[in-house]
Amino acid sequence: MQELLEGEGYRGTTSLALLNLDKVKELDPDVIVQDVLFEHVQQEGWKFLPLVRLDPELARIPLILCTAAVQTLKDPEMAAHLEVLKVRVVLKPFNIDDLLATLEDAVEERHAGIASKAAR
Repeated sequence: MQELLEGEGYRGTTSLALLNLDKVKELDPDVIVQDVLFEHVQQEGWKFLPLVRLDPELARIPLILCTAAVQTLKDPEMAAHLEVLKVRVVLKPFNIDDLLATLEDAVEERHAGIASKAAR
């Protein structure tokens, strides 16, 4: 995925270290794309999303979740939770154009929020 995004002009950084919010802060990303593919540590991956939203420095960064966990996402409680967290979801296997469109929307949202904050 990193190669794909960099080929489209995005800077991508990958990390297999889950829940490392300090590293995310150092990177100062416009968007966080979380690819949920872990088997034995899946619960840790799901915990990352609310932790980002609870952190004052990271809370406004758009989140995109790429996952094949369709059954998990069909759970009404999980769907509501992701909506409250404002997490965009791209289901695997995904169409590259769908991922790029979701990413572009998230980047535009982030930059609009920064511009709005600067105007105050």
